[in-house]
Amino acid sequence: MPAAPETLKALEEARASAERAFHAYAGASSKAASKQARDLFGRLAAWEMHHFEEIDRASIAQSELGAWVDYVPGDFEKLDPKSSDRKDTWDRSGAQYFNEMEALASAMENERACYSMYLGLAAKAKEARERDYWTAIASEEDLHAKVLREQLDGLKVDGKWTWLEVLAKGAPKASFAATRMAVSLIAPLSTSELQQHKVKT
Repeated sequence: MPAAPETLKALEEARASAERAFHAYAGASSKAASKQARDLFGRLAAWEMHHFEEIDRASIAQSELGAWVDYVPGDFEKLDPKSSDRKDTWDRSGAQYFNEMEALASAMENERACYSMYLGLAAKAKEARERDYWTAIASEEDLHAKVLREQLDGLKVDGKWTWLEVLAKGAPKASFAATRMAVSLIAPLSTSELQQHKVKT
């Protein structure tokens, strides 16, 4: 059974959001002077491209089968910070003004907005698999925002990046459980109720 129009619209908007984020991070990575900034922005660009590809995969499944796929999680350690270099779709000119702290602050605000968007989609989900899908992406956007905040706070305090040190100690992971709890606080139906609703329909 084909997906509902509102489902396809949500996926289309989410895919467009991931694409915009990819270009923003790829551009920041290409312009940053700091090796640490280039690495972090590059990995985030790769992660947003992963979001784009996963959402595209979900869109195809919804269009053809009306079914949700399981989201494949991203991971800072497995992402190639140089993968965005293969995308020749942004201005690499050094003439444009660029400030790493401003880029971090802007990226953090965008990640928080995306987190809220995905949290809302998860809360409105009509079945458990759909809720898990959006919750997984929301948890990763929450992680991105926290990493960006940590780097921004560090730069404000002592002017130093610590990203590569953080990465060397073991890259932070997204917390699906914490995000699921956040969804449950605003969702009209619990996961068990979603399962029962699915069985009835």
